[in-house]
Amino acid sequence: MKIALASDHAGFAEKERLKPLLTDLGLQFEDLGTGSRLQSIIRITHAKLRKKLPEDG
Repeated sequence: MKIALASDHAGFAEKERLKPLLTDLGLQFEDLGTGSRLQSIIRITHAKLRKKLPEDG
C-alpha cells in the first residue's frame, strides 16, 4: 500500500512531521504537495492528484 500525502500551505509543517513517522513505520508514501509554506494548493490540480491515485480507491 502507498499513502498519498497532500496539504495546502497551512498544513505543510504537519505533513512534513508525518513523513519521518511513516518512514519509521515502513510505510510507503508519495508527497503530492504543496512543496512549501508559501505555495498554494491551487497549483496541485484535481487532475494531477487523480492521476497519482489508484483506480480502485
